[in-house]
Amino acid sequence: MIETANGQVWVGGTSGLAHFSNGLFQRFDWIERSTGGGSAPGSRTALQVFSMLPDGKDAILVGCRQMLCRWNGKRLEFLADTPLVNNLFRDRRGTLWASTNLDVRRVLQPGKPGGIELTGAWIPNGVEDGLPISSVNSVLEDSAGRVWAITEKGPAVFRPNIDLDPPEATIRAEQNSREALSSGEFRVIFKGRDKWDL
Repeated sequence: MIETANGQVWVGGTSGLAHFSNGLFQRFDWIERSTGGGSAPGSRTALQVFSMLPDGKDAILVGCRQMLCRWNGKRLEFLADTPLVNNLFRDRRGTLWASTNLDVRRVLQPGKPGGIELTGAWIPNGVEDGLPISSVNSVLEDSAGRVWAITEKGPAVFRPNIDLDPPEATIRAEQNSREALSSGEFRVIFKGRDKWDL
């Protein structure tokens, strides 16, 4: 259950999502997932809500069993397929974090309130990255700015820049032009590889 900055109350659970505003009640049992680029009607998916996060004055992000969606102030819209989202959190830099039943993940770049667009741009972290267990119950930021993932086997702290031998991206001279076209457009072909060739 959350309350937005303008006094809307949202209640979610495994049987759907409910919205209370100005004495009116609205309930959502399913979401229409568009197909083929956005506007065409697609399949209906039952809403099973596990987390919510205010995302601006009128918007909220809704973490469900198998997707992330958003109330944009007028309608409920599908954003991305995800594992079950136990918790949604924005750190002080504006980065969106999601704790799921497979990992903890963050959006590649900080989102703007009410305007986050997800196109598969999550950075996932799991057991191989130091989590005690892959399923994460919650993510939070402490007063020192450290981001914690809380799992059933204990907490873990996110430590950026800990890889002392990160992969390097290279721009190959034989595949790239040294000058832009007269129109000002150019294309860059790059390659990246880490020491394990992953």
